[in-house]
Amino acid sequence: MATNIHPREPSSPKVRRSVGLLGGLFAGLLLWAAPAQAQQQKCAYNIANGFARLASLESRATTQQQADAEVAGLFGPRPVQCEETAYRTFMENFETFARAAMRAPAANRERLLRLAIAVIRQAPAKVSENEHPYAKNQYMQMRSNLSATADDVWKDNKPPIVTQLQDAVAAIGKPEKVDAPPPPTEVTPPPVTNGAVQMIRVPTQPLPEWAVIQLFEARDLVKAQDLSGIQRRLQAVINWMEANAGK
Repeated sequence: MATNIHPREPSSPKVRRSVGLLGGLFAGLLLWAAPAQAQQQKCAYNIANGFARLASLESRATTQQQADAEVAGLFGPRPVQCEETAYRTFMENFETFARAAMRAPAANRERLLRLAIAVIRQAPAKVSENEHPYAKNQYMQMRSNLSATADDVWKDNKPPIVTQLQDAVAAIGKPEKVDAPPPPTEVTPPPVTNGAVQMIRVPTQPLPEWAVIQLFEARDLVKAQDLSGIQRRLQAVINWMEANAGK
């Protein structure tokens, strides 16, 4: 796929041609990378809406399987990574809901705790490098707070549903940190040969998060005609593609 790039006042026809070729390559890679880009979802609205309606599912949470199905229908698939602060918002809402469920009247408590078990499995799996230290601490503090509430309500006679909730929280674990990009390397672009045909094998797995970031950074450098910066970023992505071809 070819994309027309119109840089501002290129210094020479050679620069214009190089930027155009790199821009076309960049556009093709971005189309292929779309599934990975979509992994970083905008979750804030979905989280706020889901927790606002969560308690209304109580009457349908008659079994854990039913509670899981109702929560999945409300929240959708578990996100891999959301925008910054979304993990924090999710955990704050979850802790508030779970602690209130523990203190709910006996007639409502078990169904609400089933919903809490189901919803913790919707927590974002990964966070950004900037968020990671805080997110890990928040997760550990949330677990401690739930244990303290359980001890306060039941002492040494916790019902099985509370143990199941604590097990579900332990199972999701602390959030993972997104993969960091590899260190930049100096790249000498290969010569362009007219009419040459090269067999290309494309990886079947989506680009990792760091590679998608590299592509968007390369896009921003096209207008500035920073060929060296574009080449470094594209070459890092191409190196990953070649290493993972056919996997």
